[in-house]
Amino acid sequence: MPGARRPSLEQLLTTHQSTLETIIKTPRSGGDAEEAKAGINAIYELIGKEEPLTQDKVGAFVQQLGIVLPPAQLDTMFAFFAVSDAQFPSETNPEGKKAESMTVDEFRRLVRAVVQSGDLVDCEGGVADSSTEIHAFEPAELKQLQRVFNSVDDDGSGELDYDELARVLEKWGLENVSEADVEQLVKRFDVNKNGKLDFDEFLGLATAAKSLSEGDGESMEVTIRTHFAREHAKMKSLMVRQKIAVDAATLQFFKTDDGTVERAAATAARASLDLAADEETADGARTHVEKRLSGELDDRF
Repeated sequence: MPGARRPSLEQLLTTHQSTLETIIKTPRSGGDAEEAKAGINAIYELIGKEEPLTQDKVGAFVQQLGIVLPPAQLDTMFAFFAVSDAQFPSETNPEGKKAESMTVDEFRRLVRAVVQSGDLVDCEGGVADSSTEIHAFEPAELKQLQRVFNSVDDDGSGELDYDELARVLEKWGLENVSEADVEQLVKRFDVNKNGKLDFDEFLGLATAAKSLSEGDGESMEVTIRTHFAREHAKMKSLMVRQKIAVDAATLQFFKTDDGTVERAAATAARASLDLAADEETADGARTHVEKRLSGELDDRF
């Protein structure tokens, strides 16, 4: 069974605060303490521009990642994390005083919450909340689909190629869906064109195939468009995260007298992972910094 959809940032700040506390208290693994902090420290300096990290800068950073927060929610988020120089209400100061800036440790906790929330913004600027399922399968159907999916996933990678996906749909027993129909559906769901779909992507494919089997072409197209927008948003978001990581690591290289290309490349990879990018994106950030700083490419991303 796939895991439950992640709560949105708004939910983390309101109804899921226990989950939020767990997220921000769980340290990143790998490397020693200073290495583990290098990525976030670099990002903090990049967006702070050597000045205090104010609410406006934090809001711009979060929006750059693809999460658009209304002003009241941005206020709530900043006040939740930025507490070091805040003054809480007291008898002499009933209203208290909100912090004006955020420390790097507070920023680190905020980033953990933001990148593990379920928010996405699609490529056209509209909200595509990943906390909403795009399929409507009952629990029993989900279990059946997971069993069939796993039975075809011979190498246990959690992804299936075109032929394997066709076998899953055949085992599932869809009627009135030809081989050509399945092939076209798979191609339309494979947004990044790597020839594979994971289980969550497959659920969208199965939803569309079921609609096609039932003669409901309109619902099928809605499912495909929703999936495409969501996957396109993920791809765009990964590119943005990689660019932030590369720029942050490059800035650190030129600010530090004893900086090396190898260290900057490692910082870029670490920053990418801290922004919840995948290993492929982190490796891309590492390689980009190596080539940028060694003169193999110009300074434009």
